[in-house]
Amino acid sequence: MGNLVPMNQEVILSSLHVKFLLIVFWLSSIIVSAQEPYPTGTLLDDSGYDLHEAYDLKGYNGNLPKVVSLKDNLPKVGDQVNLPLDVGWAIAHATTLLDSRSKVLRGDVKFRSPDFVNMLLSEKEDICEKGVSLSDAVNVLKDIGIPTIDRYRDPCPEGINGEVLFLARSEDVYSFQKTFNRDMSNKEKVERIKNKIALDQPVLIAMHTPRSFLFPGVFWQPKETEPEEWPLHTMVVVGYDNSVGGGAFEIVNSWGKDWGNQSFTWLRYNDLSFVRYSYAVSYLRDADNNYSVFRGELNFNDINKDTVLPVKNTNYRGHYNMSISEGKIDFNLTGGLDKPFYIKIYYKSEEGVSQIYPSETWRSSLFDFSYKEFEIPGNSNYYTLEDDPNASLFIFMSFKNIDEKDFTTVVGVANSIEELINAKAYETSRLVLWDQDGISFSGKMSGNHILPLLIDLDFKP
Repeated sequence: MGNLVPMNQEVILSSLHVKFLLIVFWLSSIIVSAQEPYPTGTLLDDSGYDLHEAYDLKGYNGNLPKVVSLKDNLPKVGDQVNLPLDVGWAIAHATTLLDSRSKVLRGDVKFRSPDFVNMLLSEKEDICEKGVSLSDAVNVLKDIGIPTIDRYRDPCPEGINGEVLFLARSEDVYSFQKTFNRDMSNKEKVERIKNKIALDQPVLIAMHTPRSFLFPGVFWQPKETEPEEWPLHTMVVVGYDNSVGGGAFEIVNSWGKDWGNQSFTWLRYNDLSFVRYSYAVSYLRDADNNYSVFRGELNFNDINKDTVLPVKNTNYRGHYNMSISEGKIDFNLTGGLDKPFYIKIYYKSEEGVSQIYPSETWRSSLFDFSYKEFEIPGNSNYYTLEDDPNASLFIFMSFKNIDEKDFTTVVGVANSIEELINAKAYETSRLVLWDQDGISFSGKMSGNHILPLLIDLDFKP
């Protein structure tokens, strides 16, 4: 066995120093590699955001449901990979979810292009280096639709593509409503976002994302206390639950399936201070000549062969009589309009007047599915009307909010639509075509019009 030669102390220290440096380098590489896959690309733009007005709370009744989720309507979740393109991906998630939520497109939903807004802003910013302003994105999409991802895919566009721009003009136009002002209280911001989610509108949020947000799991619990120190990143609120963590919003991110819970996590109401900007997404398209196109149909289910379908009352358009052979009748209302509109349905009998729709105190009568199908009560369900002598069904459609208390009173004393309209001094549209068989209608109406429909129900013994 050879002799052991002791190493010089300086050599030993040098070796330990090298090992220490290697460990530090290894740890730093882990941190860098952990953050690199999660880029942020939302530019700070307080002045641009402040120029927009927060939506008017008029028409929102409060008393919201405790849980609302739009998550299942998102057909897939995209991944921005290593590029700062979160604004485009968030808008694509929100608009695709809205398309899926609309009945007319279910079963045939194509993901919207996450790159189209980048193309529109390509001459203003170096998109793939800096990202974009959420407010700028909202502004350029105000009057134009978004093509689907199979029609346009170019993450780092260098200019405007005229052909794609032409295609976009035939697509649905989306509305982006600012949900809150930056100086509002946290409580007010929470309620305003919940209002929009309860109306089936996904909500874009630009949020400060600290290091703890890189690995949130199912539920994010921030360790940082100064939100504004961290970069902004845009995502989509797809639901809320008052029982999760004392109340929380569920959000979908574009950082891939490995982030959070398969791209989703929960943001507590109390942590909304990390959210700087927010817009609710819905449909909106202006009609020509201040008129809007609409159509609708009253549908009946399981009608007995002896039941007589609605017959026009010759005294007034929109007034029908219906003879029913059994002690009940099932109905729903379907149709579509090209602007947000209001619907109220009342049932009048000897016991008084009751409001059928909206039945929940929290739900607004406003429909935001412009140029899309609507269905009341929804999900192929029907309302059931029981045997009542001298019963009548009143349905009103309008582009202005219908005063609930006032209309309930008028319906109670009116024996015909003519009396009701005269009492309220509403103007009915004369550009309406009423079908001869059953109750279906189509036409145009302006913002000053109301479309009334009255069906007198005669229940036969």
